[in-house]
This record gives sequence, structure tokens and C-alpha cells, in this order.
Amino acid sequence: MRRSICLLAACTLCACAPRTPVTVDTQLQPKELLQVPRDVPEYCTVAEHTVLQRVAIPHTPRWFFKPFAEKPLVAYASLTGNNLINLNTGYVIPTPGDRDSVPTPDEEFLTSPGVNLIRVEDLLDEQRRSQPLRLRADLSGEYQSPGVLREFDGGRDYRFMIGRFKPSVRDFRVQRDPQRGITIEPLNKAWRPCPKRRLHLPMLAKDGREFGAYDVAAGSTRVFAIDGDGQCSPVEDLGIPTGKVSFSFDNRWLTFHLAIFDQASVAIKERPQDRWTSNVFVYDRQTRRIGRITHHTAGNAYYPAFRRDGTLVYLFKPLENRYGRYSFAVADPARIRKWLPIRWYTQLCAAGDDACHRTLALGALWGYACSNYDAHINPRLSALNTLSLDQALCHQLVSDKWFEHRESVVSGALRKLPDAAKLLELGAQDLLQHCP
Repeated sequence: MRRSICLLAACTLCACAPRTPVTVDTQLQPKELLQVPRDVPEYCTVAEHTVLQRVAIPHTPRWFFKPFAEKPLVAYASLTGNNLINLNTGYVIPTPGDRDSVPTPDEEFLTSPGVNLIRVEDLLDEQRRSQPLRLRADLSGEYQSPGVLREFDGGRDYRFMIGRFKPSVRDFRVQRDPQRGITIEPLNKAWRPCPKRRLHLPMLAKDGREFGAYDVAAGSTRVFAIDGDGQCSPVEDLGIPTGKVSFSFDNRWLTFHLAIFDQASVAIKERPQDRWTSNVFVYDRQTRRIGRITHHTAGNAYYPAFRRDGTLVYLFKPLENRYGRYSFAVADPARIRKWLPIRWYTQLCAAGDDACHRTLALGALWGYACSNYDAHINPRLSALNTLSLDQALCHQLVSDKWFEHRESVVSGALRKLPDAAKLLELGAQDLLQHCP
């Protein structure tokens, strides 16, 4: 079965040879998980309790992809063009364009830079042949993100943000008319939010009212509110640089990946050859706490994005193609077992904050017990390590290793903390109560 929709960016519409849908194995488990030698203690292994599903990708993907809100579909770009993959069946459908295809939050349209709209119902019906709807949007670039501003009888108002470094925004009204079919009307001219700020990798919230971006001047990822006059203002600062963010559908949660240079944490008796190790995290905007989704050491997890039910999809990149193919994984943040204040990762513990000091001591202890690269362990990595600890295994770790490594914890990883010396006085029982 073949499709006649062709790549818009590669050739004139329908003037090139169609690509053929394929089906991949939805049960494939990438073999990157830990590769722990037999002599490594059980407390050094990490079980990824949040991961629900893994699906191999038949092509080498580019970095941009987005899951649908409710359908088990992911739109992604590959070296051969854009595709939709069904996570339940493994069926892959070629779609128009060669980069950055993004479904609207209501799943009505699939967008691609330009900006083009394709009706999703047409893409999923092999018998339909529909022309893309072209938005004369005065919007150019890539990394677009759509939001639904409002819904009314017969139509919706959409907001589109596009641009990797200098984002532009424009609003459109899409209506279904029995006589004229689908009509698209721009509601304003294209404009730049926060034009005086250097913003990288902006991503719009599902309701189009906020966006997240890396603020170069601040050196951190921030959330900005888009004001009624077309301007924007910062409403939240994560205090750390992250990969591009994704908002949950209720705007409470953010998910992103963190990239650590030469990361020694979760280096289970091995050191990844990739110079950066990336893992996926979730941030609770109400409690300002951070939780951990992945614990990869022989591969990287990138660019997570939320679905409507609160689960998220991320891209797994195998390390030098030695541990399996690229894959998409579905994870459930509700299964995260431990959360910690994000300030424990972004700042040093304050004097007198025993809970902070002791919790990071556990993370540093795990790093010293399970890593060959002691010199790289520091408070920030200790905080991330803490999020990897299982309660039962944490008890075993403390009982077996605290007295052996506490000097290293105090004089090495946590030496800059104001109350580090007090940790020398702690016995194993003092630390056990801080296990997750």
C-alpha cells in the first residue's frame, strides 16, 4: 500500500515518487540498559519504574518530534522525510515535509514549517488525497509550536510560534463552513515576543498563553507569559539551562532533558563515550520540585513531550549504535518515587538545612560507591543521584558503604557545602531516614 503525498520541501507537491509505509516491532527493547558487570552490587542498578513502553524507529530520526495528545501517534522527522508512527501497531506513514511536523493540541491538524496545515483525518485515511492548507503567515524558520487560544462553534483560534532563536508569533482563526469548507483567517500580523531578549528553543504551552525558552542573559530556562498587548513577561525561572520544555495540558508540569558534561553520576562502572549524558526530568510548578524519569548511562534520552493523560514521550539515542536502534519511549511521571526541591540541584544547601545536606550525602555516597570517576562528583550531580535511589537499596547502600566513603563525601563531593563537616558525625541510622 502506497501513498501519493510527497515531501513539500523536497519537490513540488505530488511530483515525486511516494514513499511506502512500514511496520516495526513495538516490543523491541533497546539493549542500552546499564550493562552492569556481575560483581556490581544491586544498589548500583537503577530500575526505570516510570517507563511503560518502547518502540523502535525504523529510520535514523532527526531531533524534532511531537506526540499527539490522545492518539497513539508520534510525528517525527527522519533523514528520509517526515513520518507518523503508531506506538501501538508500529505502523509508519510518510507525511509531507522533511522537518518539524507538529500536531495541534486538538489533533485536528499536522503542521510543518511554512506554515502548512494537513488534516489529520486525511493523513490517516489511505484513500484520501488532500492538499495541504498553506498559511500565508509571514512566519519562517523551524521549531514551530501551536496552541489553541479558544474554541467556538464551528472553529478555533490558534496561535503559532516559530523560530529556533528569534521566535515569531501569529494568531489564526480556522473555521469549518458547509459551503466553503475550511477557511483560515489571520487575526493579526506576525510579531516577536520579548524582542529585546535572546531566547533559544522557545516552545508554546498548549493554550498558547505561555512559552518556555532558554534566556541567554539569565543563563537559565524560563517561562514567559504572553500578555494581551503582544508582549511577554517572565513568570518563572528554573535556575538551570535545559533542553526545550514541554508543558502539560493543565500547565502544572514541565518536562525537559538535562545534559551533563562528562557525567560521573549513574556511570555504573562505565563511562559513556558521548561527551554529554542526557536524561529526562519532570518539574512540578506548584511545589517547585523535580523528579527523574530516566537513568541512562549507555545512551541518551532527549526532548520529552507531554500527552493529554499526563504521560510523556521521549527519544532514546543509543550510544554509538552499539546498544540497539533509536526508539521512542512512553513514561508516566505518576510513577516517580522521589521528588526533591529544585533549589537543591541549582543551589548549595543553606547552613542549618540538615535535610538538604543529608540527602545530597546519600547521592554522593551512591556516586562514590557506584562510579569509577570520583573526582567529577559534586553537589549538583549528588542531587541527581539522589533521585535514582530506591528505598530498600538505599538502606543497603548506607549500611554497607557509609563509613567507608563518608570522608570522601565530606572532603570531596560536598566540601563546598556550609555544614559538610557535620556529616562526619552521622551514623548510618541518621542517613537512613533520608532514603526515599
